[in-house]
Amino acid sequence: MHNMKTEENAYEQETKRYVNVETGIYRYTANGTYHERPSIAGRRTWRGLGVNFTSQKNLKLAREEYHRRRSLESEGKNPYAEPEEPKTVASTVADVIRKYQADGYLDRDLQPRPPITLADEERHCNTLLKFWETVAVAIVTDATCDKYRDWRKKRVQQGNGDRAIDRELNTLNNAFRYCKRREVVSVNPLADRRRYQPSTKVHAAGNSCLTMPMSCTASPAFCSRTPIRWCWAFRCYLRPTRACAPPKC
Repeated sequence: MHNMKTEENAYEQETKRYVNVETGIYRYTANGTYHERPSIAGRRTWRGLGVNFTSQKNLKLAREEYHRRRSLESEGKNPYAEPEEPKTVASTVADVIRKYQADGYLDRDLQPRPPITLADEERHCNTLLKFWETVAVAIVTDATCDKYRDWRKKRVQQGNGDRAIDRELNTLNNAFRYCKRREVVSVNPLADRRRYQPSTKVHAAGNSCLTMPMSCTASPAFCSRTPIRWCWAFRCYLRPTRACAPPKC
């Protein structure tokens, strides 16, 4: 009985503070703002009739907002749901690179990279930003990559730079792939990029450990009947070198 009287008193106080001016719309007497009284999560409450539930003293605008919310309800939508945070959309390649950096250079499985690979990705991103800082994502094509190659070659201090450029653009591809997965960009313009280092040079480097003098201590008979990768593994087990890399079979 006591609880019922308490609720009645609270309701009377509210009706004194809020005056019903038309169907569903109330004016708060203390400051003249307009509100509605919806039921949210099973409880009656007050909500301002300004945009995003802010204060509104204009009755016409309050009425429009009130009917907008009723329209959303008729469509099966909740007008009182928390607004979603706007998604970050990259406009420049620098935005893509910095998102990749900020999230820790994660790999295609969203896993942390090994320390050596991580250091490479960090170094490559720092180099990439010098060229791609203001380049818009929308205009990135193979031709843009060619411009990067030309720009980068002028700054190469050793060799022709093709291998270094391919590795740096591979890092950029990693950044785009990651940001596409995170819906920061809609496409990865580097997904089908052609490499600058000729494949013949890559193969020659990969097979060099098999043709170097004294590169394999196994007998000719062993190598003749053993698959090339097993022969490579046997050689590297007996005489490992930094140049040793698995050949492409």
